[in-house]
Amino acid sequence: MTVDVEVVDRDASLYECAYIMKCAGVGSLPVVDEETVVGVITDRDIVVRALAEGLDCMGTKVRFVMTPDVVTCPEDADINEAHRLMSVHRVESLVVVDEEGQLAGILAESDLAERGGEPDAAVLDDEAGAVEATRAQ
Repeated sequence: MTVDVEVVDRDASLYECAYIMKCAGVGSLPVVDEETVVGVITDRDIVVRALAEGLDCMGTKVRFVMTPDVVTCPEDADINEAHRLMSVHRVESLVVVDEEGQLAGILAESDLAERGGEPDAAVLDDEAGAVEATRAQ
């Protein structure tokens, strides 16, 4: 899980969003309104919902292109639950939230793959079976 997560404000332009993605080397960002996650935006969202529709990326705000239905995972979930959520919702990453529902990190499919590829064989936290937090390089 990545805990130092870049986010984008829902009122940022798509250009600003794409620039944050480029600098962070990521293909998706949680969208926030103040400190609350209100959506997710991917590089694909920008291409398909904005560029392909002829929208101006300098003037179009993230909130008009983002996916508002955020699939979240509690930070104390085990790896099997995280994998199940990804499979059921057909997403490549999950927004991990703390007890108050605030952003705690992002868990990507690649995080699961780095643990051995088999969700049943891997445990993210040896003591509680919880999602392990690691700092992104």
